[in-house]
Parts: sequence; C-alpha cells; structure tokens
Amino acid sequence: MYHSNVRHTAPKILETLIAAMAILDLANPSRFLALVERTLPWLAGLTVLTFAIGLHLAYGAPDDYQQGATVKIMFIHVPSAWLG
Repeated sequence: MYHSNVRHTAPKILETLIAAMAILDLANPSRFLALVERTLPWLAGLTVLTFAIGLHLAYGAPDDYQQGATVKIMFIHVPSAWLG
C-alpha cells in the first residue's frame, strides 16, 4: 500500500518541480523580457477591449429610479478613487 501512494505522489512532485523551474527561468531578465515581448501586445489589446466594454456598460446602464442619471457618476468616480 505504501508503494502505491509513492507512485501517485511522484508525478505530482515532478509536475511541481517542473512548474517551479519554469517560474525560476523567468528570473533571468532576458527570458523574462522575451516572454513580455510576446505577451504584451495581446495583454494591451485585451486591456483596451475590456476597458471599452466597461465604459459601454457604464454609460449604457439604466437610470436609477430615485437618483436618475446622476448615479452613473459612481461608475466612473468610485473606481478612479480606488486607483487614486
């Protein structure tokens, strides 16, 4: 029974070590910058797309039944305050 547990945990340990080595490889600045050069255009495009969707949803939200259109101010000002 002990041997069967060892067989099942060995691949998990190996997978963890491989993942750790992949993360440690990113400590090398040239490898990290190579990764950034490949992913940055995609991440920048995704950021612009989600920002545009968020603005569209914020401005297209229905008016509040008590405050009217002034409630939409919170959709812009509250996240700006969080970031500030």
